[in-house]
Amino acid sequence: MFQKPKRNFISSYYKSQIVPSVFQLSFGTIGFISLSTAFLDKRQMESIRLLVTRIIRRRRVVTTYVSGEVKSSRKRGWMKFHALYNISITKKGSKSRMGKGKGAIDQYVYAVKQNQCFLELRDVPIITALNILKKIRHKLGIRVAIISNEKRMYHVL
Repeated sequence: MFQKPKRNFISSYYKSQIVPSVFQLSFGTIGFISLSTAFLDKRQMESIRLLVTRIIRRRRVVTTYVSGEVKSSRKRGWMKFHALYNISITKKGSKSRMGKGKGAIDQYVYAVKQNQCFLELRDVPIITALNILKKIRHKLGIRVAIISNEKRMYHVL
């Protein structure tokens, strides 16, 4: 008869929580984190890059009130990817027979882990980041959340 384990390790494995002390954004003030593990290829990341660039590179007027004076300036947003394409995927021809070794390298993918930041934004308001989040989640196919470095806000859609 099998013995029961002394400690149940699985109970803590299935809890998917966002821990605020884990995330330290190095580049920007808003980060996009994945809530599940997945492989992202270059086509997905390129479509995200084009989408985010189209939204945040628009110049917008930012008004600030400093000591009673109204100053307006034009700001543009910036972004940075944390993607290292280091996992290679091989593929054999469709009409090749069984055996004869492994196929040639077809593409490189980026492994995103759970609660890992893969995109950071700077000089972008939180409302714009929420609009980006709505569009990104359709492109990726994984659950994505926003983390803000300033106020420790979390937004999951």
